Amino acid sequence: MPEWELSLQFTQYPQKMKTPKLVLFDIDGTLISARHPILSEAFFVTVENTFGVKDDRIYDYSKFEGATSRYICKAILEKHKVPVTEENIQKYFRAMYKYVVENMDESYGKGLFPEVIPFLTKLKENGIYRGVITGNGEDVGWHKLKVVGIDKYFDFGVFGDIPEKQDELAAQVGPKALNVLGFTFKPENIFVIGDTEKDVERAKAIGAKSIG
Repeated sequence: MPEWELSLQFTQYPQKMKTPKLVLFDIDGTLISARHPILSEAFFVTVENTFGVKDDRIYDYSKFEGATSRYICKAILEKHKVPVTEENIQKYFRAMYKYVVENMDESYGKGLFPEVIPFLTKLKENGIYRGVITGNGEDVGWHKLKVVGIDKYFDFGVFGDIPEKQDELAAQVGPKALNVLGFTFKPENIFVIGDTEKDVERAKAIGAKSIG
């Protein structure tokens, strides 16, 4: 887990609603350990079970790290010459969610970093809004948070089943905040916490500060 807690000096005093602040968290590798085998297997087992192909697991994984689920899905479908249609993408996402729910055992819950709940609690107590920004699909992302018991700490999330690129993912933050909270945040009051370069890209795309 990144040593980001001490970087957030504003957690030490209550925030006034006239200048609301927002902290956005990546999920895998930031809130929860990214080492659980289901995380890597789900993408490949899904394409095999859904489209009847055999995946050799040979990819440039550096392109997948922090990528959106839509980006990864399209790359896998293209490799197997499965038509990259919206129908097939949605079929893939539904099957992947089903696989994750059926195979994510109690060991996944042990991957929650111990500093997470105290830090989220501190943010909430000080009136700082919390969100997730992740390449996970929405169903899968919320399920992961629910399994480790922290879904209730977040006001909203933006997910990677609709956008393909990092700037498109980040661009969802403003509209989603407006829809859920009724207002948006100034870029200088948004902080993105993550563990990959993709998280830095997301922060830059909306003029936010990146930590991690």
